[in-house]
Parts: sequence; C-alpha cells; structure tokens
Amino acid sequence: MDVGYGRRIHPHTEQKIISHLKRKLNRRVEKRLASIYEKSDQKSKAKAKVKEVVQSTPMSRRSSNLVYDLKQPPKFEKHRDIFQRYNEYGDRVVFTPANKRRSHLSNQKPQLQPLNLSTDGTRADFGTLDPLPDIRASLNEDVNEEFDADQEDNGVFSDVEEGAEETGGTGTDDQDEMIGRAASGAPVNTSREGSLYSQHSRKVKPSLTFQEGAEDESEPLKEDYSKEQAVVQRPISPVPTPHIVLRPMTREMTRLSTQDKHSRILKGTLDTVCPHETNNACLYISNTGIDTKWELRYFMTELYPQLKEYCLQHNCELRIYDMHWAMENMPFDNHSYLNNCITAVEECQKTRAVNFVIFDPCLSELATLTSGRYGSSTLPATIDAEEFEAIFQCLTNDHEKLKGHIESLIQEQRELDEEKEPDKADLTEEEKASVRKKAQAKRQHNIQLAQSIMASEKDLELIKPEILSYWYRKDENVIPAVYRLQRISTKFPDINKTDPKKKGPAVKNWKEAAEGILLILQKYSKQTQEESDWRRYELSLLEMEIQAGIKSNLFAPGRICWFAKQFEGINESDEAAKDFMETDQNRKVRMVELNEQLRNYRELPKKNRESYGLDWIKEGFAPEQLRNHMLYLEKLVDRINSLVKESLVELFEEEKLAIPTNPYEKELYAEVIQHVTFCQQRARSFHGRQQLLQSIKEYLRSDSNLPLTIYGRSGMGRKSLVCRAARDSQKWYQQASPAVVFRSCGITSASQNIRLILQSICTQLAIIYNRNPALVPTGYRGLVNDFSDKIKYASSERPLVIVIDSLDQLTEEHDSRKLLWMPKVLPKHVKVIFSCLPDDKFQVLDAAKKYWGSEEANFLEVGELPKDDAAVILSHWLSLANHTLTDDQYNTILQVYKDCPNPLFLQCAFHEALSWSSYTPPENYKLAAAVKRVATVAFARLERDHGEPLVRRALGYITAARKGVTLNELEDLISLDDMVMEELCMQYKLEIRRCPPALIVRLKQDLRSYVMELNADGLKTMQWSHLQFHEAAAERYLLQRDKAPSYHKALAEYFTGVYGGLKKKPTPSNEEGVPRYVATQSLSFQLESAGTVSTIYNKRALNELPYHFINSNQFDMLKSQCLCNYEWLLAKLCSCGIRNIFDDFYLAISIEPKDKDLTILLETFQLSRTVLEKDPQQLGSQLAGRLKSLIMKDVPVAPADPKVYPACHPLMAQISRSSIPTFYPSVTCLTPPGGALADILVGHKGEITALAITSEGMRAVSASLDNTIKMWDLRSGKVTKSISGVGKDVLQLLIALENKLIITSEMACVRVWDLETSACLFSIVDFDDYAKIAVSQSTKILICYMVGVNTMRSYSLENNCTLIKESTLEREETELSIDRDKMLIISDSTVGDQLLVAYQDSDAAFTQNIKSGEVVYKLACSNESSRITSLAVSSEYFALGYQFKYLKREMPYAIDIFATAGGAYVRTLRGCDEDNITKLFVNSTGSHALCASTSEHTWSTDLAVWNMETEEHKHLASHAGVAHIAGLTTLQYVLTSSKGENTLQLWNLSGSVIKPAPKVKQSIGVSNLVAMKDHPRYVVASSTDNGPLTVWNVAKGKTSGRAVRIEHGLVDPTDIVVIRNTKAVILSDRGITGNASIYQSVYMYDLRTKRYERKVPGVYIIPSQAHEFKLLNDELLMGLSENRNQIYIWNLSTGTIAYRIKPTFQPKDITATSLNQEALNHMKKRKHTAKMTPWDRRTESPNQRQRRHESQMEEELKEMEEKRKEKENGVEQFLISGDEKIVVASFFSHHLCVFDMDRKDHIQTLENDDSLLHLYVAALTNNGAFLVHTNYDEDEKVSYVTLWDCFEGTVRKRLKNEKDVCAVGISDDAQRILFGKGNCELRIWEPFKRSSLRKIQGYSGMNFQFGMNKIFVLKGGSQGIIYAGDISMWDLDKGTVLAVYTPDTRISAMTVAMQGQLLCFGLKDSLSVVSLRLIDNKHDSTQDQGENIMGEMTWSDSSDED
Repeated sequence: MDVGYGRRIHPHTEQKIISHLKRKLNRRVEKRLASIYEKSDQKSKAKAKVKEVVQSTPMSRRSSNLVYDLKQPPKFEKHRDIFQRYNEYGDRVVFTPANKRRSHLSNQKPQLQPLNLSTDGTRADFGTLDPLPDIRASLNEDVNEEFDADQEDNGVFSDVEEGAEETGGTGTDDQDEMIGRAASGAPVNTSREGSLYSQHSRKVKPSLTFQEGAEDESEPLKEDYSKEQAVVQRPISPVPTPHIVLRPMTREMTRLSTQDKHSRILKGTLDTVCPHETNNACLYISNTGIDTKWELRYFMTELYPQLKEYCLQHNCELRIYDMHWAMENMPFDNHSYLNNCITAVEECQKTRAVNFVIFDPCLSELATLTSGRYGSSTLPATIDAEEFEAIFQCLTNDHEKLKGHIESLIQEQRELDEEKEPDKADLTEEEKASVRKKAQAKRQHNIQLAQSIMASEKDLELIKPEILSYWYRKDENVIPAVYRLQRISTKFPDINKTDPKKKGPAVKNWKEAAEGILLILQKYSKQTQEESDWRRYELSLLEMEIQAGIKSNLFAPGRICWFAKQFEGINESDEAAKDFMETDQNRKVRMVELNEQLRNYRELPKKNRESYGLDWIKEGFAPEQLRNHMLYLEKLVDRINSLVKESLVELFEEEKLAIPTNPYEKELYAEVIQHVTFCQQRARSFHGRQQLLQSIKEYLRSDSNLPLTIYGRSGMGRKSLVCRAARDSQKWYQQASPAVVFRSCGITSASQNIRLILQSICTQLAIIYNRNPALVPTGYRGLVNDFSDKIKYASSERPLVIVIDSLDQLTEEHDSRKLLWMPKVLPKHVKVIFSCLPDDKFQVLDAAKKYWGSEEANFLEVGELPKDDAAVILSHWLSLANHTLTDDQYNTILQVYKDCPNPLFLQCAFHEALSWSSYTPPENYKLAAAVKRVATVAFARLERDHGEPLVRRALGYITAARKGVTLNELEDLISLDDMVMEELCMQYKLEIRRCPPALIVRLKQDLRSYVMELNADGLKTMQWSHLQFHEAAAERYLLQRDKAPSYHKALAEYFTGVYGGLKKKPTPSNEEGVPRYVATQSLSFQLESAGTVSTIYNKRALNELPYHFINSNQFDMLKSQCLCNYEWLLAKLCSCGIRNIFDDFYLAISIEPKDKDLTILLETFQLSRTVLEKDPQQLGSQLAGRLKSLIMKDVPVAPADPKVYPACHPLMAQISRSSIPTFYPSVTCLTPPGGALADILVGHKGEITALAITSEGMRAVSASLDNTIKMWDLRSGKVTKSISGVGKDVLQLLIALENKLIITSEMACVRVWDLETSACLFSIVDFDDYAKIAVSQSTKILICYMVGVNTMRSYSLENNCTLIKESTLEREETELSIDRDKMLIISDSTVGDQLLVAYQDSDAAFTQNIKSGEVVYKLACSNESSRITSLAVSSEYFALGYQFKYLKREMPYAIDIFATAGGAYVRTLRGCDEDNITKLFVNSTGSHALCASTSEHTWSTDLAVWNMETEEHKHLASHAGVAHIAGLTTLQYVLTSSKGENTLQLWNLSGSVIKPAPKVKQSIGVSNLVAMKDHPRYVVASSTDNGPLTVWNVAKGKTSGRAVRIEHGLVDPTDIVVIRNTKAVILSDRGITGNASIYQSVYMYDLRTKRYERKVPGVYIIPSQAHEFKLLNDELLMGLSENRNQIYIWNLSTGTIAYRIKPTFQPKDITATSLNQEALNHMKKRKHTAKMTPWDRRTESPNQRQRRHESQMEEELKEMEEKRKEKENGVEQFLISGDEKIVVASFFSHHLCVFDMDRKDHIQTLENDDSLLHLYVAALTNNGAFLVHTNYDEDEKVSYVTLWDCFEGTVRKRLKNEKDVCAVGISDDAQRILFGKGNCELRIWEPFKRSSLRKIQGYSGMNFQFGMNKIFVLKGGSQGIIYAGDISMWDLDKGTVLAVYTPDTRISAMTVAMQGQLLCFGLKDSLSVVSLRLIDNKHDSTQDQGENIMGEMTWSDSSDED
C-alpha cells in the first residue's frame, strides 16, 4: 500500500489501518445517520436501521480499499435524496498519498478523500450531484480525531522524513478523460522489480481528508532513472503528484437551482457544474432472447421506430439497448458480451432520460420481459486470483483424491485378478459350492469395480485441473491479479468465421467446453466461497440485468416495467415447449425466486406490471396462426409505447422548466453548455505544465493590450492546457470577478464558422453585461463591429477573459484565420487567449504575428513532454486503472516514446497497454512510433474482434460525416449498407434485414478511447476525439479501402429518407427489396402542446445533406433536394437562419460558379435578407414575388433548347403547394435579382445622421444618434475607431487634412476632432445659426457658412483654426434667392480657393473665393424655369443639379456641367422622370455623377448614375427605404443610409456602371382598384395621372399575372373615371359655369366590348374627388353637391339629377326654459366645480356661486348653439355599405347621418354631445346595419371604440381607453371587430359576448400609422387581412398570424376580390395588379368563381404549374 511518494506500508500495518478505519468510520456513519433519523421522529428504530445499513454491505467490499455502499433503509422516504447524494460521495474512500513533511502534518487531522469514478473508469464530474456538507464535515471531524490519536498511540507512523515533490500527468487533446477504470486512488508499483513509486521504504502518515481546495506544495524528490526505474529531477518535472483530489461543491453551489446554474454559466462562470444534458434517452430491454424472440422481432418493426421518431420530434435521441435480439447462442471470441450488457445498463444510468440511475433526477423506463425461461449462466471473463486459486486447489485436491480412488480401485481390481482360486479337486462339494459362490461374487465385484473405475475416470476427465488452467490464465497486470478467460479462438479458431458451416461446429464445441468449466466453478466455489460469492456463478444474464436495473432505480417509482406471458395448458412434451419453460430444476427455483422478488419490489407499481395469458398450441408461439397471440403483441407494444411516452413527456416538461425561456438565452445556452462541459472535462484531466500555467497567469495579471497566442504541435496537450487556464483564470484574479467566455472551435457544428462564433460570443457578452441580446446582428461585418463594442463593457469590477481554442479548426470563410475580426488593440480589463497549431497550412500563427507583431511575450509554445514526466504520467495512469505492466512492457512504451514524445502518443500507448496481459508474448505488444500508426493498429484489432466489413463501414461513416453520427444513425446506416448486411444476415441468421443493436453497442464501447460524443445539431454524435485519429481513419477507410464518395452517397441517401420507414430497399438477392425500418428523415415535425403547435426541425438532415451531395458529386441532387427545393429551403431557413443558407450557396457556387439557378437564387436571397431574417416563413412570397415573371418568361425558343433556369421552375411549383400558409403573388411585385447588391455595415445603435468618405475612398466616417462617431474600413466592413460623446447632434460631417481630422457641424457649433487620438482639437461656438461646412483639401481651409445670415467664415486647419476671412453676401447675390432664410447650398469641397454656392429654388449658382470672399463666377442654369437642389465639384467640373419648376413628368431633373477653368457651360446631363436629385456626388476621377434618388411615395431609393462625358444615365440599384444620406469617392464603395436605420448599405457600382442600363421603372402606377361585383374574377385598375385603364383576371391561371384589357387614352388628365362591373363612366369636359366648375359630359364605356355605349352631353356634375363618386347601378351616379351638404344622384341616361338626399333633423320646440334646463343638465354632467379646490368651494359666497353659475350657463348655451349650427356643415367624409344601400356621412361635428339609398332618405342621426364624430378610422357592415369607429370624449378625456346601430341610432357597445387606434374592420354580422393600435397591438372584440376582448401582440414588422392602414374581416369573422406596412392574414379564432407579405415599396391601392378569397393591390411604380392568394397546407384555398367574359382562352383556368 502506497501512502506517499515512494513510501510503502507493511502489509500487516496496512491491514491494521484498514480494520481500524473500517471500525471507526462505521461508528461515525452510524452516529451521523442516527441523528438524521432522530430528526425524522424515528428515534427508536434509528440506530438499528443504521447499523443494518452499514452491515448490509459485504465485508469483502467494506474491507477492500475502504469502499462502503450505504444503502438506505426502504421505509425512510424523507431522506431518500440525502442517501442518494451521500452514497455518491461517501461510498468510496481511498488513501491519499501524503506529500508534506511531518512537521506540516503535526497540526492537521488525518483526512479521508473521496474518489468519484464514472462507470468507464474515468473521473466523473463531482458537481453533477448535490453533496451533504454536514455529513461530510462530521465524518472529517470524528473519524480523523480518533484515527490521529489511535494511530500515533499505536506507533503506526514514525521516522517521517521529507516529503516528495508533486508529480503527475498532463492533459492531451484527444480524450475527455485520460485515465481508465480505477477503483483506488493509491499509486501502485507498475513493474515487476519496482518503479518510481516503490524505491523508498520511508513511512509517511497518510493524509486522509475531504479536501476543499488548496493544492499541495512540497519539496521535490530527486531520484535516478535507469532502465528499471524512472528518474524525476527537481527542476525538470513540473508534474504534480498523481493523487486525486476532487473538490466537493461548496454549500453555495449545492443550493443552486438548475436555473441558477444556467444563469451562472451564461454569465461566464466556468466553475459552475454543468447540469446534465437531456438530448438523449435510453431504454434497456432485458430478456432471455429465446422465449421472447417473437416479441423482439415485433418490437424491431412496430415499437422501436415509433419511439425513436417520437423522441426526434422532441429534439431528443432515444437509444434502445436491445442486446439480445439475434444474439441467441452466439458467443463472442473475447467474451465481452456480458460486460457489454452490464455496461449498457450503466450507460442507461448516466443519461437523464430513460435510465436506471437512482441518483439522477429524471424519469426512466426499463422494459423487463420475463416468462418461463430463466436463462443460462455465463462464464465470468475474469476471476479474482485468490478465489480462482482456492477453487483450483479444491479442484486439484478432488482430482487427486479421485485419481487416488481410481488407483485404489484399480489396485483392488488387480489384487482380485491376482488372487488364485483353490484347487477344486481337493474340495468337497460344499467347499466347491462355496468357492463357486465366492468366484461369482468376485466376478460381480470385479464388474462393479470396472464400472466404478469407468465412472470415476469419466468424472476425472470432467474435473481435470488442466481444463481451468488451459482456459484461465493468471494476469498479474491487473491489481489485484485475476485469472482471465482465454479467447475461444485459441482452441477453436473457426469461431470467427462467417461461414456457418465452419462456425457452427466451433460454437458447439465451445458450448460443451464452457458448460464443463461452469460446472466446475459452480461446484467448487460452493466449497471455497461465501454464498454471496459462489451465487454469481449460477446467475443468468437475465437476473444480472434485472438486479442492476432494480438497484439503480431504488426509490424511483414507475421507472421499471415488467411484462410476462403465461401459456395456459402448456404441454411439456411438445417440441416447442422447451423454448418457453425451464427443464433444469435449479433454474426453475431461481426463476421462482426472481419472480417473487419482482412481485415484492415496491418501487414497481401495479400499472407497470402486466401479465398476459396465452393459449398454447404445439407450435408454441405463432401469432401468424393464432389471433390471441397477435393481439398480445399489439397490446404489449401499445402498453410499452404508452408507458415510455408518458415518462418521456414528464421529462420533456421538466426540461422546459429547466432551460432558459428567453429564445436568445435558450439558443445560446445550447451552444455554450457544450463548450463549458468540454472545458471542464479537459481541465480535470490536466496535470503539470506549471511553468506554462504560470506564464498564462502572469499574462492575465499584466497590463498587456494584445492577445496571448498559445501554439503547439498536434498531440502536445495544448487544448487541455488552454482548458485548464480558462477554468482557473477566475481564481487568478485578485479582488475581481472576471467573466470567462470559452469557445473551442470545431467541437460543435456552430463553432467552425467565425460568424457563428462571434454571434454566440456577442450574445453571451450582452447577457453578461446586461445588454439586449436581440440587438446582436447576424451578418459577419456587423458582428465584427459589435464584438469590438461589446468587449468595451468590461470593467475593473467585472473584467473579461475570452479564450478561443483551436483557431486552426475554423473554416476559410470570411478569411477567419487571418484574424482580421479581432481588434488591433484590446480595451482595458480585457484579455484574450488564442490557441492554434503552428502548421503553415493553417496560417493562424503567421497571421497573429503579422497582425500583432512577433513579440515573444505574446506567444507561448507548448513543447514536447520530457521522458521523465512521461514515465510519471504513465505510472499514474496505470495506478488509477489498477493496472501494472511487466518491466519489458513498461520499457517498451518509454523506449518508443523517445521517437514520438508527445502526450497523445503516450495516451494511445497507455490504452493499448491496458489490453496487454502479463502473459502477452513480446511480439504482440510492439508499438509504432506514430499516433496514426498506433490508431491504425487499433482499427485492425477492432476489425478482428467485430468483423472487417462492420468496422470498415462504421468507422468510414463516422469519418465521412460532417459532424459525426449518432448511435441510432450508425445503426441505421449499417442496416442500409448491403456490404455489411450480407455478412450479418449469414452470420446471425437475421429474419429482419437490420443490424442487431448489440453489435453497434459493442463497437461503440471498444471505440471509447478514440471517439467522443459531442453535440451536433441538438443531438450527441460520435466524433473522433483527435484530428490525428480522424486522419488515420480517413487514410484507411476513405482512401484505401473504399472511396470517400461511396460513404457520402450512402449518407446523402440516408438523410434524404429514400428508404425511411417501411420503404423497401433492394438487396443483392431481392430486387423488390425489404424494409430496413430506419428513420424517415422528415424535414420537420409538428408538436402540439397545451393547444399550441410548434415545429421541430430535423437539423441533422438539413445540415448534413448539402455537404454529402457535394462530396459525392451529386450536384443535380444537391439542387433538386436542397438548394432548389422549397420545403428544404424553408426548413433550413426556419431552423438555422438565412446566414446558413448563404453558406450552403457559397459552397455550392464555389464548385459550380456558372450555375445560373444557384446564382439567381443567391441574389434573390440577398435581396430578401432583411425580410427573411425577421420572418423566415415569408420565403415563398419573397421568392415568388421576385422570380415569378422571370420564370414565366423562361420559355425555350425551340423545343430542343434548354431552359435558362431549369431548377427554378419546379421550385416555383413547390411554392404553390407550400406546407405552411403562404401568400403567393400572381406577378413579380418585388425588386427582381440582377442589379447591384449591397453589403450591410452594422455597428451603430441609433439612426445615422451624417456620413463622409476619405479621399482614397477606402474608409468612411459616420455619426449617429447613439452619440458616437465611427470610422469604417470599407474593405472589411470593420469599425476601426469609435469616438464616444459626439454624434447625436451632428448634422454634417467632413474629413480633412489628409484624413487626419474629422469636422462636425452641429446646431450652433463646429468642432474639429483628431482621428488618431479621438480628441476634440477645436470648437467654434460663436455661431448664431446652423453652419454648413466645406473643406479645401488643397489649401487646408475650413469654410463655415451660416445659412441664416449668409455669412462665410474661413479657418486655417494648419494654424489652430485661426480665422482667415469673414464675409457676407451682398444684396445683389441674395436677390437670387426666393426665400433667403436657411436655403443656402454649398459644395462639400472646393476647387482651389473657389467654393460653389447657390440658393435653393434659384436658377443660378456662383463660386466664391474662400480667402477674399469675392464672387468669382456666376453659373446660370441652361433652363430658366429651374430650381437648384444640389451642388458638387470635381477637379474639372462644377455640377449643378436642378429641378424644372413647372414640369411634373418626363424629365423633372437635370444636371448642368460647367468648366472649373473659366466657368463656361459645358453640357447638360438629362435625367429621367424617376430622378430626385437632393444630394449630388462626383467621384474622385470626375468621370461619373451619382445621386440617391428617393421616393417618399414608394418608400424606396434608386442609385442613379450619369457619365459626365457620354451623358449616359442609368439607375443601377434600388433598395427599400428613403436614403437621407449618402457618400462616395469611388464607384467601388458607395454608401447610403435610410431614414430611421442604424446601418449603412455599401454598394460596389464599379462593375454595374459598364453593363447595359437596366430597364427603367415605370413612372406611373395604380391609383385605385375596383373589384367587379357581378364578375368576381375581374379587377379594374385606374392609373395615376389618369393613365391607362386596365382589367385583370385574378382567378388562378395563366392570365392572373397579366392584364386582359388595357385602355390607353381613354381619359384626359382632368377627367374622372367611375367603375362598376364592366361599365366605365367618364366625367369629362370640365368647364366653368358662372362661378362653379362642372363636368359637362358623361361617357359610358363598356370594358367588355371595348366600345362607347353613349355620350351624355350637357350635364351639370359638380367636381369632387374621384373616390367620392359612386356608380350605384348602370344608370345612377352618386356624388356630393357643390356646398357638400347634400347627396346628389344623377341619372346617366338623361344627365339630370334623379334625386337628392339631404340631412333632415327633427325640429325641437325650443324655449328659453327648455334651453336653460338642457344647459343645466349639461352642467351637472360636466361637474364644473371639479376644477375648484375644496378650500375654494368652502369659501365661495352665494353671490360668487350665482355669478359662476350664470357664467357657466352662458358658456353652455353658447356651446349648444355652436352644436346646432354644426347641422349646417357640409359632408366631410362618407362610407357606403357593401350592398350600396346605406351611406354614413360625417360633417366635422358631433353627429353622423345615416342615409338609406333605397328609401332616398335620411333615416338616423348618430349623436354624441361630448365627441367630434369622424370616419377617419371606421368600418361599416356589408348591409350598413352597424358602424364601428373611434372617437374621443372631450369631457372625460377618454378615447373610445364605439359600435353604433345605424338603424336604431343608438350606441350598442363601446370600449373605453383605447388609444392610438389606427385601423378597424368589422364582420358582416358585427359579431367580431378587429382593430389595430400604434403600439403594434391587435384587439379582437366580440361586442355581443361577455369578456369578449382579446389582446394580441403583433409581430415586429407590423407598423400601424394613421391613414395608411386597412383591415378586412372575412369569412364570417374567422379571418382578417391587415395592411400595416406589411400585409398579414390572421386566424381570428385562434388569434394567430397565418401568413405575412412584406412589400419593397408602398402599396397605393388595395381591395379584396372573389368574395374575400384574394387580396389585390397596386403599386405606385407599376401598372401591374398583384393578387395574393393564401396557399394553405399544401392546397390552394381559393375557389374559382364566375366565368371568363373578356375573351380569354379556356386554358386560363389551368394552374400556375402548367
């Protein structure tokens, strides 16, 4: 027993220590547990129960290594959690080597230390459990006190000498844990003759404590190293002592809830224990495999696929461990099956889902199938040496005894044979008879002897010691030594053959041999062992599994299920009966006992146990013959299915409560937890490298403002070093609590892309420093700038440490390895640590040195691990694994290590050495001196053990997959792989063509040293733990054996779901194929919970498919299945975001750059980027809105010609069958692809107010309302400088003095800033008004023009801004201005000393000398009717942009060019009617002029360019929004920013300017839309400025996208057109009669026949606005009278007024008394005294009160008189009902009038004395019965939404306090009202129901504004269409939005058609009428109505896809 570095305790002393500790610890545990039970009011039973608990553990376990199992008495429910936690920490106690001198230990108590081990032998994470600090503390105090006293008194320890230096191992880059299975923490001797730990005999007192933290520091121990022993020299070895000190959690940590842990992790606390992840669940199926093979087969096809699919729908993987299907009687050569099964049970215990672990706070299910079969006992793979030798000795003794007995029998037989018979001649008859009798007896005895000898010889053959000695060999490499069962192939080599003819006899022979060995062990173990030990030789695998399951699920009701079947009337003589009942009597007894245990198991509720009675037939179980049997299978599957799903539902609900609810935090946590867990695992496995850690510590405490780059060759432990530094960095800070952000590139799918890494880091920084994570951008350039901003939040109280590991694993996108995304200089309190490989191919290290300089202090190299340290580490690992090596084996590893001195090789060698036994021949433990070669040898061994095809294809899939494969995916892939399945089917006689799960589980367990599980796309996938393992596998399987494309093709086939579910895949022998029951790979799953439906996306398929299609050279499949597949694009967009879509397109285009489909789609996505980032479900409408017309026109000229966009045609057809509700436009209505595209620069948080570009054009400066000025690098989009405290008041910005200065103009101040230092150099504040500024770059002069006083001042920038000249314009210059106040325009720069100046609205400009103030040139526009709007200069030209004053169309703007030399006129650059020149720019070469042409009407901006030499004019790009600032120096970098935006758009126009000019947009658009009532298919559109009149067939078909009638020249500009059905009434010949303007002629035009029906001259129609005329039928026209107080109805046949309708108010009998009484009532209602204070009311005299009443009475009478006069007001606005029978008019008064058009009368007056009643926000039902509108009560100061009964004239209902209502709609029956508010809220009001108001928060893009919104309530109130910036369709029953459409430009007209099935709208810049129909759930919801009447062809009814 080792107690210190090199100290050994005598075995006798060791036994004394162990016995003493056992006795003392038992007493302390009893006391402590008794106190717990006493608190539970169970004092009388406490001590007895506790004693029972302690003593229930077998003595062998309690005395060996001081291991205690503290089982909880089952009755004490209250303390279950305490026992669970304490059992985790207190069940294993081991010695810790003491490393300090005796003087240091004299005042310390002896210490006990827990060793927490996971099931695979690695050190588990202590923090996943809640410890019990009080128990631990009491144990420390009590046990240590007595131990210290006892041992010192007894003289156990003496002569303590100096302690040893800490030594130990180091971490590597490859494995989560570096140690193997361990049962003890004490170092052991690792070689035969002693090693580093066994060379000293000095005694040291063992340090035994639960340590809370501090690391030991001790003096070094110096030893020599030879071939036999390692040497650890004092200055060389930095490796700490290899003892395990797992610090338990503090009290604070134990109190943390799961939510608190989540918060701490997101806040950057790396020492927080990560909660268990729940993205996988496990279900173990325990059975014999013989009597349940029918059930298992049925499970494979009916149960398992359902459960796995159900879990995938919840983003969880269900691993089903069915270890017995197809494994009946199939032994494995290495005897690993038993261990595989038990390990699988332990694997279930680890997971948080369905498992056996009692300590995990989650639900689990164990489906235990037991019937009449108990199962066979199995041979143990290893037997303890002492136990085996006792058995062997007993066997030998019996063998010798039996042998001696046989010899005695033979000797007796020989003596009998030698005995001579007497001579009969001398005998009498009696004597002869006696002799004959004796002879007969002798012969009989001889026969008996012969029989006994034969029987004994047979028995002797069975108990030959050689049987055991042959099959079991002693392995002394294990501590303690064991006897190991030899491979079957050592005697039966055919056992590994796949040919059944060869393998069958070997299996039979082995079974016979195994049965004999087992009989020996069973017999002689009873003679040598206790019952608890010999019983295990009789246990079947079934019972072992059940016991493991029960023990792991103690106190967990409902986690175990038990199903059994009972046959009624079973006939034992039937041949099939042996499969369903035991014939062995001992097994029957064990089966009865086992069933009794299960029935008495109280944690197994009755609902989870079920028995099924079945009828017996001679065939046994035959579900295909007997319905009763099939019904049993169906019920069994349904029951297990329901029970498992119930438990999973509870688990998923717990997960929802545990994970963050904020969507940003939820998504971030899923990523961060992977990196934090990885960091903690690697940090725990790290030892040594103290000098490197000290260097990192010094960096963190230094003032360095540069990152630290750690580099080292692969396998040197760099990754583990970085993880350890990241974890420990928090304790290295003094008096501060740093936030540590850790990322390891490549361990998740999102950590390979720098954009995604920056996005997650910025989001985490926002959470750490309490910023809004929703504001984090998604684009790369925006993230770079946001990252630079976010790290500035670090402070002295909350420093920031960012650790990014393995930068070499980043992809090459965005040049990420060049590190340009990092700031050049780090802010204060920020430290950044990088790590990378030094390889030149990655270029990371070179980039870091180039970017930050090559100063040695900023770089840290991780070098080779010295051999001495490697020896220490290897010994340590072997010690932890309870393993040792022979001297030759040990030296072999160290000898080869010389040639490959890195920790990764050492780790590989260690894992290889664990497979060596002490009897392994030397030729079998040779090592290659390279990691990849060692891995290759391991792969070859796996191929031998598992079969070459299985291993080859399985490892090939793991290697070829983009981010590994899950366990279920690997099982599915093997099941689809006929290369493997042919052999498996032959070898295991599979009835279902599917890989047995046991084979995959075995392979996974044997791969654990090389493969790790990491999160990818929400699931755990198996990935190579190190790059070199991946490379070795790739070389062996992807390059040498099979080619990589075969794997990628198989993976692509799998993830597309070609053979998913029940689909059949052909086999080599069956072309029809058979199903493989693999995952269906649906792109998404619909989940309904609590009435809401959510969508879960299959991210695995979405992210893997493009990669595999590309790598398998299936480009056409890539397009058809992914990038040109609508449903795939929609799923990818919704689940991963548009940036991932871009990544896929970029990758595909890099391979096929000329593919037009991908190019056009990529441009379309870029145009729709902003919309799709906010709402991915608009994908269909965005694609169709931009590509519809382009694809419709893509028709080959000749039949043999190909289409230009072949893949886009099916894409458009797929959109029309969208799986989600989507608006499908009839024509292109959004900006189509083909123009210039912009990049988005993100960095500002507020609206950008000013912009300037440097002289070279590569940088820009912007000011923003966020009060910052930022400098941009336009090439990278990165913010290189930020100046805070200025920006929100900046109106103009210029750059001067060779780009060194920034000049800002604010309201009354001009300031000059130094760009390098960010300091304000000068402030010029003596301005009375806002000053416009300009800069002379050549003379370095600043010019300030005060626009209010027309004064110019010049300042010298080189001479401290001294004033050069101040001058004021003289009168003759000012006369040029129409309005001289603030209308001054100046150019931004000068030409020499000349500044170009003009007054807005003038027709001339002039140049002014900036030094003298004199006017040099006067530049008059070439057109006299012009008004100058903008100015610009170049070295050769003055440019004047102006607008024609009186010309509205055809060319409103132009640019005049004048020579700078002499001011002569040169030429005019003509514009187009789409130009709007408000700011003009000229590029640095003077070749082109540019302006941002904005349109407030369409809410869009065009970039218009003129060639100043050729006068060519183009509009090169367009974008939504009104750009209010712009800038350029070169056409390569053009910047714009729109109103209200905080981003810059960066355009590259250098290529577009030389291309042919794109088609100019139309100058006129749609002004009005009218749907035909009698012909619902048609909509008539009126154009702006009385342009063409068009008719559109909006029904589904080929005509829906084009006009069927276009009428040009039908009307004059002054005419008015009124439409009804096919009739167009044209009011023309506008003239003046008297003082009135009238229309004198009416034309009736039939749009169907295209003819004028008649002209009615001489009419007298009062002009009004066009929308105020209404055609009631074909002959009646409604309008307003001249004074608007009447409604006129004109007869169009005669041209005369048919009738008039005017308001008729009922006269009232008005008397003074009645007036006074009415005024008094109003006064009482208004409560005028409310404005008086109580004091005023009390002190008011009667006279004062009388005067006040009289004054108030006068005011009331006056107000009443004003209201009476309102009756004479004219009509302000009116609404007409849908049936055109009711008109409601407002008069800007307190009343509304209701008119009946049939009765031709005023029928009701709607009055409210306290509110002005308007119809601005109002809606009328179809029959006019109800009106809803908004009104404001002037008396109550309250806003209302009021519902009127128009026929009764009363208020039916009203809502109070509804402010900012911008739009309202009402259903036809008034049962439902929908209105929208300015705060993006909707209200659904059902006025005739109680509690009828529902509030719904709109989506982010909804923008309600007064007068710009519409609401339609359709389908009886079940649906609503809202136009509020976007167009949205709502399900009003559920209150959810169905679909949204976001237009590029403003919509000018809108109506519904086809009885509300279609929404039609028109735009201001297009004559097209767009019809939107809702595609709902893969079918078109519209139904065609009416017939074609315009002569269209019959095929117009065909679908769009045709």
